[in-house]
Amino acid sequence: MYNVCCADFDHDDDIDIAATGHTHDRAVVLFNQTNSLTDVSENPNDNTQCTSFDLYQNYPNPFNPVTEIAFTLPTTSDASIDIYNILGQKIETLVNDRLKAGRHLYRWNASAYPSGVYFAVLKAGSFSDAKKMILLK
Repeated sequence: MYNVCCADFDHDDDIDIAATGHTHDRAVVLFNQTNSLTDVSENPNDNTQCTSFDLYQNYPNPFNPVTEIAFTLPTTSDASIDIYNILGQKIETLVNDRLKAGRHLYRWNASAYPSGVYFAVLKAGSFSDAKKMILLK
């Protein structure tokens, strides 16, 4: 028997489906995002109280071809997320705007790029951080 829950878990205005249950004495969790993934999109700020600048590891990683990049801002800040290839060349800017304090999540569609290592770089005020991302097609 499974328990099913439908909600907008990732705040992208599309319904997601989560199912949990037990089979053969093992816990099972199924998760399905029912939205069609498009180019870069921002999820709304969830107004979570944030006390520091943080760039989180993209999810999933490795990915094909879409991944999510999340970060938090403790104050309203001019922020940018740039994507760099392994040669250090900036290939795309996901956001370059004044953003409210809180958690932000952007989706990057890398379908136009070859498999390889990429870097997401967050710059906000004097804060800067980078995360390595692996695109496997």
